[in-house]
Amino acid sequence: MPPQEKPTPGRRTASILLCCAAPLIPWIIYLAVTMESGEYTVRRWGVAWVGLDVAEVVGLVGVALLARRRDVRASPVAAATGTLFLVDAWFDTVTSHAGIDYVQSLSFAWLAEGPLGMFLAVVAWRSTRWAAAQPAVTD
Repeated sequence: MPPQEKPTPGRRTASILLCCAAPLIPWIIYLAVTMESGEYTVRRWGVAWVGLDVAEVVGLVGVALLARRRDVRASPVAAATGTLFLVDAWFDTVTSHAGIDYVQSLSFAWLAEGPLGMFLAVVAWRSTRWAAAQPAVTD
């Protein structure tokens, strides 16, 4: 029997994430079955959308300020903000009414939110290189 490898931080993290993902599968199935009517009344709908848009603006400003300084911390902020835009596009399109509302949500998704989310993904990826390009700080 080969000697057992010592768990590395990466393997532990992967195990924890898989343990968190596993219970979501039955939960998703439960939601798909119980919420299939297509109608769901939501309290504070406006607050939810305004809050999402505020988070997007805060993220864009944060990425702009960090990118201007070529700060490597722009990477996670850009990734999170890009994700918010893609989630916004998804929920806009799947929750809109048929007709002009749906056409408008698709237009925003394809012409604004989607491209901006992808642009922020590129910023997140490229900003990881900024740390390598910066000179080492000596004390």
